[in-house]
Amino acid sequence: MITDDPDLDVAIRLVADARLGSASFLARQMKIPFAAAAVFLDQMEVRGIVGPAHGSRAREVRVRACHRCGRVGTRGFYVREPDWVTGNRTACRNHDACDRRR
Repeated sequence: MITDDPDLDVAIRLVADARLGSASFLARQMKIPFAAAAVFLDQMEVRGIVGPAHGSRAREVRVRACHRCGRVGTRGFYVREPDWVTGNRTACRNHDACDRRR
């Protein structure tokens, strides 16, 4: 659990996995109103998860999520080479710690 709010946790994981910080993306994925998704993005900006808003563009995502254990953070990740089946996959650099978190 990243925060005390389970809905915000879901929003953070979605943004980190997709590397896309937009209110319309969150609203579609979570099936919530656009205004609620915008509030989640503002809360993520305060926490340093996404960058500031730039008009109608998506916000910069400053965190990554491990596809194996689900850890969200800014350091200790690597991006595997893309392939046509899985696409880009982010994983923890320390595989032993990642296995313990699963």
